[in-house]
Amino acid sequence: MNRLVIVLVVLFGLCGGVGAERASMDYDTPEGMECDVGPVSWYGPKYHGRRTANGERYDQWGITAAHRTLPFNTMVHVLWRRPTEDGSYEERTVTVRINDRGPYICRKSEGKCRILDLSRGAAKELDMFKEGVIIARICWEKKKD
Repeated sequence: MNRLVIVLVVLFGLCGGVGAERASMDYDTPEGMECDVGPVSWYGPKYHGRRTANGERYDQWGITAAHRTLPFNTMVHVLWRRPTEDGSYEERTVTVRINDRGPYICRKSEGKCRILDLSRGAAKELDMFKEGVIIARICWEKKKD
């Protein structure tokens, strides 16, 4: 009986955590912007000093990011609603410049392919090292026709 209670508590705790984070993802799209919501990760030491897809050297402490399709030098606003212990959330933001391609990781457990790979410096601004992968909204200016 005790095992069953423990298993149920753990399962409800896990489901509650996912639900709370997904509930906090009800973002409005700012005027004149395009947005996406999904898993965001970071990369650093292994790539520091190597060439990025746009030819510049990767600086892990810079405020940059990799995206699969956005044009290089696009400025992307990242908003993470970090869950707090009392069930609310605090908003953490950073604006990054796209200078690389990626991420190329898709995991069923994350529910969607990762949409952005942040530099270590940008991840530090969001204080997301403990989490590693977060669910965040990213927005950039709409292309002018």
